[in-house]
Amino acid sequence: MKYLGKAITICLMASVVVMSCKKSKDKPAEQEGKKVSKIQESQDTYTTFEYDANKLLSKVTFADVGISDQMIITRNAQKKISEVAFNQDIRYVYIYSGESIDTVKVYFGPGLAGALKFHYTNGRLASEVLSIYQNNAYVEQTRLVFTYSGADITEIVRENSTGTSWQLSGKYVYSNYDQHNNPLYPLRELGPAMFPLGISVHNPAKLQEYDNNNALEFTTDYTYTYDGDGNVTQIVSRETETGQPATTKTTTFTYLP
Repeated sequence: MKYLGKAITICLMASVVVMSCKKSKDKPAEQEGKKVSKIQESQDTYTTFEYDANKLLSKVTFADVGISDQMIITRNAQKKISEVAFNQDIRYVYIYSGESIDTVKVYFGPGLAGALKFHYTNGRLASEVLSIYQNNAYVEQTRLVFTYSGADITEIVRENSTGTSWQLSGKYVYSNYDQHNNPLYPLRELGPAMFPLGISVHNPAKLQEYDNNNALEFTTDYTYTYDGDGNVTQIVSRETETGQPATTKTTTFTYLP
């Protein structure tokens, strides 16, 4: 899924989405920024966001050097997302428990391929389990467990199932958050369809990725530029694989008026 790969690339975090919109006295206040309309990595590589008359997200288009893919959002009577479709080939069907996403079923074409199950503590996502669907049953594959500091994710542990237990397969560590709005946080209702690796309220200055032996594999340093209202207009990402030269990428953000 090249377009989903682009979605992952533009994410600011590599952790699970904070998908609960439910307010809780145990949670820090969550701030809302302006609605993003375009994210651009180069002249030919960008993502655009379209909204309906109620300013609810309705379509996302991923463009990459002449190739264009679309993500269409369908909503229920309560205006919550009920389905997200990628070019009619892949569908995410959302099931809610109260105000929170409980399960997202994933379909490839007409067939059920798997599901994501979400577990919450004090109204905030505590873990996510990915299962594949085979022989008329769900089989657990991967679990993500994460830790917060205030409103932001600081660590996410990735584990693989052995069938009887969970084994470490890697982790992500975030540090040095600013206090500005994450430009993608207002889109968090998309959950795994747009943010399979996650999002937080604010913006981290550093991401460190570790393997299953707890050895550092990648370090990414983020430098942000803001407008007069504190919204992110540009991110310069400098990624260094351990023992290799660094690579740098610049991403720009445009917002609705």
